Amino acid sequence: MLKNKMLITLLLFSAPLSAADLELKNIFLSDDSLQYHLIMQFNGTPEYLSSEIMNPPSVTVQLPGAHWDKGDFDKKLSAGSFYQYRLTLQKKTIGKDVVQLKLFFQTLPDYTITTPNDSSLVVSWFKKVSPASAPEGLGPMSAFSKPVTLHFDSANLTDVIKLMMDDTGLNLVMGDLMDAGQMNSQITLTLTDVPLNIALRTILNINGYEYYYADNIVVIKRIETSLEGELETRIYNLEFASGDMIQTALAGVLTNKGSTIPFSTGGGAKAFNDRIEVTDKRYKFDEITRTIRELDKKIPQINIAVKFIETTLKEDETMGINWNLRASISAPGGEYTDTDTDTSTITDGIVNFGKMFLGDKTLNAATLTPPVVSALLELLATDSDTKLLQEPQVTTFNNFPANIRVGTTIPVLVPQLESSVFGAIPYTYQNQNIDISMDVLPRINSDGLISLNVDAVVQAIVGYVGAEQRPIVSTRSTNTNVMVEDGGTLLMGGLIFTSDGETMNKVPLLGDLPLIKNLFRRKVTVDEQRELLIFITSTIIS
Repeated sequence: MLKNKMLITLLLFSAPLSAADLELKNIFLSDDSLQYHLIMQFNGTPEYLSSEIMNPPSVTVQLPGAHWDKGDFDKKLSAGSFYQYRLTLQKKTIGKDVVQLKLFFQTLPDYTITTPNDSSLVVSWFKKVSPASAPEGLGPMSAFSKPVTLHFDSANLTDVIKLMMDDTGLNLVMGDLMDAGQMNSQITLTLTDVPLNIALRTILNINGYEYYYADNIVVIKRIETSLEGELETRIYNLEFASGDMIQTALAGVLTNKGSTIPFSTGGGAKAFNDRIEVTDKRYKFDEITRTIRELDKKIPQINIAVKFIETTLKEDETMGINWNLRASISAPGGEYTDTDTDTSTITDGIVNFGKMFLGDKTLNAATLTPPVVSALLELLATDSDTKLLQEPQVTTFNNFPANIRVGTTIPVLVPQLESSVFGAIPYTYQNQNIDISMDVLPRINSDGLISLNVDAVVQAIVGYVGAEQRPIVSTRSTNTNVMVEDGGTLLMGGLIFTSDGETMNKVPLLGDLPLIKNLFRRKVTVDEQRELLIFITSTIIS
């Protein structure tokens, strides 16, 4: 009785190795323009047994005497009709251990098993046929990729197409879809060593037609006409890129009949779209696949650490903080010289900021090396009127925005618009947010530089007004574009605000005596200026 399974076994002997000698080091999938390759790397030459089963379609490769110490596993992939492989180690109490590789296909392809060198075994199979790619597969379709040389002068379009297809072994359907007047038009062309599929598509497109291949049949039709079997749908699993990003990138690749649907295998509205469904004409999928593979790569990450520091300006700092003045008053001690930039942090009371990589739209910004940052922070720490407001940090992908929000909500007493029935004005509380926020867009450049687009907004309460003591909120904001070195720090300053305060001056003892104390004291209004300093340190995470 004929079974629905067929088993074919092949034994290839090569230089034998002991189980202790032969070890499987790595296994991975590779491809070229024609084939996929599942590659196994060893520390010596393996011997193997292979078998295939038609139902379900699978190929099994057994490697007697090989060892694999990283555990059994299954891996799902998408490479033509290949969708999964399973690697297991079968330990034997008597005889050699066996590493077994099993490959699962939707349809069993033409495949080969080779040992191209003394330390690898390769299972190879051909990619799915694609009418516009060269080469286009095996059998009759391989003729479609052969170069042709054509010279016609005022030839009939129908006759040219039939002549081109005669030696391919493929069936040709032109049917009633073709406009007889158009197909009987005369064309002139000179083509030398052009793949047949490209020559055919070029000749048809300039005359308003196109072709597609299905089931050994080449169908020629009008470009604007849609036929069943013309379009193909594939689903791509994405490892790093999002489906939304791939959808945007494919907008310029797809034909006018192509479409994409990104979707997620996870749950929740915020889950990543880690798959994308692509529908288009068959010949476009080589270009679509290349585009997706180019974009679906690991993206570097950048850590962004921010310090918001506020300092009260001295009497001689009416135009902003004077680092040299503060260094001369309280030097942090010691001297550091950067041998690469030939700059010092603090030398004889003079502060040097090192390399500058300022972009446009900058405001009082400088890029600092780590030693300079340490010296400035130590200098600020000696000032009792300096305080650290916030110190957030966030990690984001290269060229992805990072958002930092730190805030406080305070209830504010506000009157209602209408009086109550008793004549009094009712009051209610409203929440008011006092926020420190920053949007940073980092981008890694060559030579270890990082471009930063920074938009910072800092709010603070500077006083109170009215009988309800409603807060007066100061808002300071800045936007800049700048480049820093990996691990370098961007210093942003110049964000100054002024607050009015009252102090009581009095004569000692007399200013505290009842009845006469007002004669020996007076209120003095003092203007205080404070400057906000923002230190942004960007580091590439390897």
